[in-house]
Amino acid sequence: DDIAHSLAGDDHEESATRAFEISEWCEAIPEIGRHAGVRTGLLHMMRHGTDDGKFWACYAVYSIGCSSTASKFVLGLTVSVYEALQMLIEKGQKRVRLAACMALAMLSEVFSGSSAAEAFAMTGCMLGTLVGAMTINAAPGEWDADAEELRDCAAVVLHNASNVPRVAGLIVETAGMIDTLKDLCLGPECRVWRRGPRGAVLSKGSVNAFCILNNLARHPRTRATLRETGVLGGLAELVLPGQGPPPYTLAPNLDP
Repeated sequence: DDIAHSLAGDDHEESATRAFEISEWCEAIPEIGRHAGVRTGLLHMMRHGTDDGKFWACYAVYSIGCSSTASKFVLGLTVSVYEALQMLIEKGQKRVRLAACMALAMLSEVFSGSSAAEAFAMTGCMLGTLVGAMTINAAPGEWDADAEELRDCAAVVLHNASNVPRVAGLIVETAGMIDTLKDLCLGPECRVWRRGPRGAVLSKGSVNAFCILNNLARHPRTRATLRETGVLGGLAELVLPGQGPPPYTLAPNLDP
C-alpha cells in the first residue's frame, strides 16, 4: 500500500524510483500487478509523471505482464491502460513512446483469448496512432534503431489484433493503414536485413506486416478490401510462377 501511495504522490522522483522498483520485483512477486493500488498508481504516473516516471511506469506495466499471465489479462481488460498508452505512443518523448508500445505489444498477447482486443481497438485514435508509429521519416540511408523498434512493436500489436474479425474490420478502415502495410510488405519500406541459404531475412516489422495481411485475408470482409486495394495481387506476384519480377524494389540492406 505504501508503494501504491508513493506512485501517485507529488514527489515525481520518488514515484519514478518506485515504478523502477516494481519493474525489478515482478519476477519475484508476480502477483504485484493484481494490486489495484499499484495499477492505479502506474496509470497516474503515465498520465502525470515526468518523462522518467512515464518511462518506468510503462516499463513496469510491461514487466508485470511478462511475469504474470493473470496480471496481463487484468491489464489487458482495463480501458484506461489503453488510453494512457495511446497518448504516450502518440505524443510521448522518444524513449517513452517505445516503452509504451512495448507494453502494448505485451498486452496484445491476450487479444485472442478475451474481449481485450475490442477494448484496445475502440480506444480513441489508437489504430491511427499505430499507423503513425509504423511510419519512419528518416532520410534515405539513415538508420534510426529506436524508430525501427517502435515500428516492430506496433506491427506486433496489429498482428495480434487482426486475429479478431471485428477488430480486423476496424484495422482496414483506418486511414493510411493499408498503404503502410503495403509499403512494409511490397514497397520501399520492406526491410531485407540479410540474405542466406533460405532466402531473404526480413525485419520484424515487415514479417509482422505479412502476418497482419495473412490474418486480414482470412476474414471475408477484409479480404475483399485487400483485393480491391491491390494487396492480394501484389502478394500473388511474390509466389506465383511465371509472373516476372515483383513490381517494387526492396530496400537496401540497412542492418546496423
